[in-house]
Amino acid sequence: MSVIALCLTAGFGGLVLLGFPFAIAIGLAITAALLTADIEPAFLAQSVISGAQQFSLLAIPLFMFAGELMTESGVTQRDARDLWDAPAVFLALVLLLGAEWTWRRYRGLA
Repeated sequence: MSVIALCLTAGFGGLVLLGFPFAIAIGLAITAALLTADIEPAFLAQSVISGAQQFSLLAIPLFMFAGELMTESGVTQRDARDLWDAPAVFLALVLLLGAEWTWRRYRGLA
């Protein structure tokens, strides 16, 4: 095991055992590994900026943020009614299933 891998593993594990949050423990372990490997800190900043330019990776924290917004606003509170207690929804479900069955019979897919 190299010195850098040991620094990352032991640093992260030690900081988590001491009660640091995961994000801070990862950041401090990476900083210690960069200083151990004699890599310039500007490389870390450049990597962070280039990673932020990938919009597919940016969607993950934005989805998490949207979920938190919905939770705090009360949109995600569960409705206590059953489906069978709402006659309009039950009727729509029966009509849609009947229409699909009829369409499949008509097209010969049944």
